[in-house]
Amino acid sequence: MNNIIIEKIWNDSDITNNGLFQIKLTCINEYININENFYLDKSISKKISDEIEKYIKTNKEMYYEVNLKKGCAEVFSIKIFPYNLTGHILI
Repeated sequence: MNNIIIEKIWNDSDITNNGLFQIKLTCINEYININENFYLDKSISKKISDEIEKYIKTNKEMYYEVNLKKGCAEVFSIKIFPYNLTGHILI
């Protein structure tokens, strides 16, 4: 079972020039099912990807946070803890 699913829903026609795209994040476990849609631009997506890649290489705790809308409380953040000997991680 996939506990975290990230899918691209939509992107504007100017994605090559740092345009926006819509992401759907689904988190599922035996107690809760959460679906959240949000918008990222190419530069934010690149920063998040770079941080996840660093995590994979070092297995050190990773945290990234960005305000998605200026003047609003909407924030995207992700924190990944080091994996254990069985390969499980906590996000």
